[in-house]
Amino acid sequence: MTKPIIDRAFGRLRKPGFLLKPLGWILDRLTNAIETKPSLIELLLDLDLARMHLTALALAHLPSDVSPDLALTLLQAPRKMVLNLSVGHRPVGIDRVLHQLPLKVLPADTYRKLVELLNDSVTAKFLHHRRSIDEQIVAGLSTLPAALRRPAILAMFDRIPGMELFVEGLRCLADRASLPFMALTMEVGSLTQTDQVAAKIKQIVDSLPLIDTLPPAKVGRYRRIDQIAEIQTLAKVWQNCLANYVSNVSTGTCAIYRTDPPDQPAACFVYRQWRLGWFLQQAKGPRNIDLPPDHLAQTYMAFAAAGIPRSSSIEAIKGLILDTELRRDGHVLEDYEPYDDI
Repeated sequence: MTKPIIDRAFGRLRKPGFLLKPLGWILDRLTNAIETKPSLIELLLDLDLARMHLTALALAHLPSDVSPDLALTLLQAPRKMVLNLSVGHRPVGIDRVLHQLPLKVLPADTYRKLVELLNDSVTAKFLHHRRSIDEQIVAGLSTLPAALRRPAILAMFDRIPGMELFVEGLRCLADRASLPFMALTMEVGSLTQTDQVAAKIKQIVDSLPLIDTLPPAKVGRYRRIDQIAEIQTLAKVWQNCLANYVSNVSTGTCAIYRTDPPDQPAACFVYRQWRLGWFLQQAKGPRNIDLPPDHLAQTYMAFAAAGIPRSSSIEAIKGLILDTELRRDGHVLEDYEPYDDI
């Protein structure tokens, strides 16, 4: 709807300013205002990074209807006025934080979470000292209960991958160890150093009983494939790499599933991670095509119901243990394969 207006704005020789593409959903929210007052495009093209995120943060807290006058206020008014109008106050350290955000607009919910984090003195201090703040950082911090908002935990965000799902990983560990989640949270949160957190988690993982059973033969619409000939045939027909894992299937360190009946053909790769349990690493269609979002969501739910969560849920737990072991040996944790036994 705004394209003709944008085209007219570019029809004159002018400085392009901050390109419109990074504005994302902001343009949708401002569509009606732009139709009424096309000159707003001029202001949008001149937005700098901080003003772009300030506008997005304000719109995330305002009703959907945006009048031309309100749009003009968001794009031009002093920062304090925009914040008072939208958030109701000036979050501590917001000026610095707005300059540390990415070069494109974040989802609206991320801005609402960001304001909540800045209202917490612990997470606010952590964000103030970061050189960059992205969607994953905000998502991860917002999941932390109060007991885990401690320096030892926050320091892990700078060196451990997958920290946005750290709480989910702790839930998996608590379930596997038959520990109350809140009790584990309080115990981990009471530790003052990251190395102590890692040592505690490793101690719990090492004390878990060995896994002596295979994952279920049936998971929802999926059937486990145990025969090497069937795995090899499927790999050849579907043109994927499943045949590379037949030895791991034989030794019981991974399992392969396929839809049965195959009306929506898909295959899943499940692996055993230490003593932690079985985890779903990947779900793909023939030739490794991505599954439709609804099919993928149903697959995740089916495996989770069978006690097989996604591997991403323990990425932080695994990364923390590996980081500790590598540092002990004088190395630094770099990118690693989620299934490092293959």
